[in-house]
Amino acid sequence: MWALYLLARRLSLSRPAAAGAALFLAVSPLLVRLSHFALTDGPTVLPFIASLILAVRVLKKGRASDAFWAGVLAGLATAVKYPAGVVGVGLLVAAAGRGQTDAHAGRLAGWGLLGGVSAFLLACPWALLDAGRFWQYLLFLADHVSKSWGGLQRGRGYGPYLLDYLPGALGWPIYLAGLLGLWVWLRREGWRPAIVAGPAILFWLVMGAAKTHFPRFALAMLPVLALSAARWLDHMAWRPRRRAVLLAGGMLVMAGPPLAASVAWDLRAAPPDTRTLATSWIERNVPAGARVLSENYGPRLAYTPDRAREIAAAERARNPKSGAKFAYLAAHPPARRPGYRFVTIPFRRDNFHALDADWYDRGRVDASGIEWVVLSSAVYDRYAGLGKRFPRQAAFGRWLSACWEKAARFGPFEPIPEGWIARRLGRPGPTLRVFRRKTPPPRGCRNAAP
Repeated sequence: MWALYLLARRLSLSRPAAAGAALFLAVSPLLVRLSHFALTDGPTVLPFIASLILAVRVLKKGRASDAFWAGVLAGLATAVKYPAGVVGVGLLVAAAGRGQTDAHAGRLAGWGLLGGVSAFLLACPWALLDAGRFWQYLLFLADHVSKSWGGLQRGRGYGPYLLDYLPGALGWPIYLAGLLGLWVWLRREGWRPAIVAGPAILFWLVMGAAKTHFPRFALAMLPVLALSAARWLDHMAWRPRRRAVLLAGGMLVMAGPPLAASVAWDLRAAPPDTRTLATSWIERNVPAGARVLSENYGPRLAYTPDRAREIAAAERARNPKSGAKFAYLAAHPPARRPGYRFVTIPFRRDNFHALDADWYDRGRVDASGIEWVVLSSAVYDRYAGLGKRFPRQAAFGRWLSACWEKAARFGPFEPIPEGWIARRLGRPGPTLRVFRRKTPPPRGCRNAAP
């Protein structure tokens, strides 16, 4: 927030307008929600904004040191999230606008490039030490985002970003004011707004081209829209005597909807998560050492030492440098928690796109002696909604419902949450369904295969 305030002041916004831009970003439901999770999108925002601050200084003063440090911050942003490298466009715009000659502009851009590459390699040294695998991984990511993530999205992300993700992240009033303000600002001033608008527009073009898209991918575009919305309010034709009151009132009214959404999300996140409830229930009701199969986004169970050793051996077979975590868990099992032969169904194969259907098979489940199965709505609902594309997964759920005992269910409103707010907003987490094998199996289920 402070970095966005400084950027607004560098761009000649008044103090109230700069504070308004920071306020618009602070109340963003998307930013509030992501602050609770360890994802790369959130940490990208600070170096992204800081690089733009120095790019504006390059436009004003034309110093090579500012260009170098702007490049350093752009390199750090790129190391956190690769598409954030488009922030370097802001520095190129500043160098072109400030350069007294083509040679001067080239030197400024060169210093920025030096700083960016140096910072990126320091933060991500394997790009140099293991360049072959690094480029292979980049190609792998490019192939991954070119396809829909598990069938969840349809088409490219240009429309969803403009009509869903960004309005949801800022609220429609701030979002529309930001778009209008950005258009007016670019028409009137040219170079200065292009420093911040260029990276945001290019970021949208890059991320929108992918068929894998989520609201959190839009986070780096929010500061620019918050900034342009505050500037648009600041430059409206207010009456001089009432300008401060109208400006503050307008900003508070526009910040109201996203603030309400952020508060509601925080209140809903306060009760125990459904996965926490499911974990506690299993530890109370399922004997230690039982074989439990679960989809991703399910309970967090402790492993038995032998199961942890199996996973460590499989990890080492895949990569000799892996497996240390599970080897430690095998040597130091939790003293106060029961351990289980716990298996998590892989959500994706190594290519990140073809979903793993190997465990969605009655024969394998029977042969492995699985006694309990947990389905998570975060995974299974996706399959059920695309039954023609994922027939094995959808049929597996129907088989469990018909032939296994429904032992427990944990969702946003089941069991009924405690407290007035929780009963109305629900609790966080996906809906988990816990199934127990029936012995003997019901008539008609013994030879039924999904």
